[in-house]
Amino acid sequence: YTNNNPNTWIRDRSNTLPVGSIISIYNLNWANFAGAGTPRNYEVTSITAGKMNLEENAPVRSVQASSPNKRFYAVDQAVRYCLDASGNLVRNSININNTNYEAGISFPGACTGRPLTTDVNSVNFRYQPGSATNSPLVTVDFTINRNNDSINFHKEISIPNVP
Repeated sequence: YTNNNPNTWIRDRSNTLPVGSIISIYNLNWANFAGAGTPRNYEVTSITAGKMNLEENAPVRSVQASSPNKRFYAVDQAVRYCLDASGNLVRNSININNTNYEAGISFPGACTGRPLTTDVNSVNFRYQPGSATNSPLVTVDFTINRNNDSINFHKEISIPNVP
């Protein structure tokens, strides 16, 4: 995108998103994304001569931090993984829309959703932020205990195209 920061608009070099789209600009952590601290999610409120006019919480507010690589991301869903009280590793999602992105994105209630696996003894997620030269890395470790046997799982997930 292009703009002269600080501004309340951005111009996509190739196209515009529809009015009502939620975009994320230079989110480096959950607090930036979820509305705690300094949220960097914006709603496309109108389009004027190829410029997407942005709003984040009324009134209209300037883009808080420019992406070094001039990237923005269309956002429609947040996903979480958690361990419920029964030992199920669960995937849960919430739709992002033009009302909840302003109020702060949070998952309602307890850890509910679609179970991915059962008999999980422990789970650990670690996030290593990215930089201009390296993609962020999520590391997941969990142990499944069943019939007196234990299996340890370890997975490293590189997240491309994230600031």
